[in-house]
Amino acid sequence: DAAEDTETLARKLAGLPVAKRVPTVLTLVRTHAAALLGHAGPEAVEPDRSFNEVGFDSLSATGFRNKLSLVTGMKLPVSLIFDYPTPRILAEHLAGELAPAEAEVAVVSSGTVTEQGVRDALAGIPLEKLRAAGLLDGLLELAGVRLPEAEEAEAVEEATIDDLDTDALISMAIGGGDDD
Repeated sequence: DAAEDTETLARKLAGLPVAKRVPTVLTLVRTHAAALLGHAGPEAVEPDRSFNEVGFDSLSATGFRNKLSLVTGMKLPVSLIFDYPTPRILAEHLAGELAPAEAEVAVVSSGTVTEQGVRDALAGIPLEKLRAAGLLDGLLELAGVRLPEAEEAEAVEEATIDDLDTDALISMAIGGGDDD
């Protein structure tokens, strides 16, 4: 039953640490995209290449949207692959809708926020949201990352920040540095 599968997916995501939700949904998205395109497995669909680049046309986009609607239980727009042009962007959106992270910062019984709770919450925030909120530079500054001059800031940010994985960014933001 599709409703049962949807509940299972939402429950599975809610039971995962925030940092594992997007990767789980990304695998799901890539698996369905690969199957629709006739590829052997999800690794054939790169997470950051646009759906158009990997071979989607209007017919396959409609089939993909319909399949993801069934799996997620969400009413997804006809313009899905245009609104969320890469598997990663789509996975971030779906994970956020199915299991929102905001309410899940771990608070222990004494009422204090745990370090792991903060790490998990930060891991669930896409870099674009940190940039849009004007928080990325402040977090990097707190982590001791020297910000380049304004002219070179954008080029360096594109070459370095976007290449970091979630754990590295969180480590920098929390001040964990290289002492893993």
